[in-house]
Amino acid sequence: MPSAHALAPQGRASHLVGFYESDDFLAEAVADFLAPALLADGIALVIATADHRARFAAAMHDRVAAAGLVVDPERLVLLDAQATLATLEVDGALDPDRFDTVVAGHIERLVATGRSVHIYGEMVALLHANERALEALVLEDLWNRQGLRHHFELLCGYPLHLFDGDGSAGTFQAVCERHTGVTNESYAGLLETRSARTGAVVLDRETRR
Repeated sequence: MPSAHALAPQGRASHLVGFYESDDFLAEAVADFLAPALLADGIALVIATADHRARFAAAMHDRVAAAGLVVDPERLVLLDAQATLATLEVDGALDPDRFDTVVAGHIERLVATGRSVHIYGEMVALLHANERALEALVLEDLWNRQGLRHHFELLCGYPLHLFDGDGSAGTFQAVCERHTGVTNESYAGLLETRSARTGAVVLDRETRR
C-alpha cells in the first residue's frame, strides 16, 4: 500500500469534508449537498452505513417533494460503505488498484451519462474508526486522483469524536489539507482549506474540549 503523501485537491472535482457531532445535523448537511443534483436532473451517489442511507434518502425525498417533484431511483445510487470498503481491500489492506476498478468504475459510468454527479462518502470515517487513519488519508488521495480525471462534487463525512484523542490535531489537519473546503457543526458554514483559516478549525476543536 502506498504511503499517505498529501495530494492537494485540484483539477476538475470539488472535494469537501464535513465534521459532525449529531446524525441529525449530518442528514441535513448531506441532503443540502446532494438534493441540488437531483433537482437539476443530476445524479447523487451515497456510500454510507445503512442507518445514514435511510436518513439521507428521507431528507432528500423531503427536499425534492417540496419542489413538487419525486426522486428518480435511477438517479439516487445508494451503496453500503462497509461492503464497498471490503471490495477495496486485499488481505485486509486498502488496495489502490481495487479502488480504480470498483469506485472509479462507478464514477466513470455516472459521469458518462452527461449529468452532474454529487457524491457523499464515509468509508474514510470507517477506516479512522478502526484505527486505520493512514489508510484513510490514502483513500482521500485516491479520490483526489479521480478528481483530476472527472468532474464531480464530493463530500466526505467524519464524526468529530474520531479526532478527540491526544495528538489528533496533526491528523485532523492532514484530513483538511486533502479537501477544497471544510465545514463542521460548530460553524454552519464553509471554510476554504487552502488558507490560514484551516488552522482556525483545528484551534476551535481544541478550545471546545
